Amino acid sequence: SKLHLSVMPAAENIRYAIYNSIGSEIMKGYLSSSNELDIATFTNGFYFLRLYSYDGTAVTKTFVKEE
Repeated sequence: SKLHLSVMPAAENIRYAIYNSIGSEIMKGYLSSSNELDIATFTNGFYFLRLYSYDGTAVTKTFVKEE
C-alpha cells in the first residue's frame, strides 16, 4: 500500500513524520519527487501525517489505513 500525496505548491525537501493513534512517531523523512509513502507494513487504523515546510511551519492531516 502506498499513500499518495498532493502537495501544493510542489516543492522539494518537504519533511514529514507519521504518528500512530497514540502519538508515537513511526516513520519520518523527506518526500521524494513521487510524493508517495510506502505504508504497506502499517496495521489498520488511524494515523497522523505532519508535513513541515522549509520555513518550519507544520500542517497535520489524519488518514486511515484499511486493507
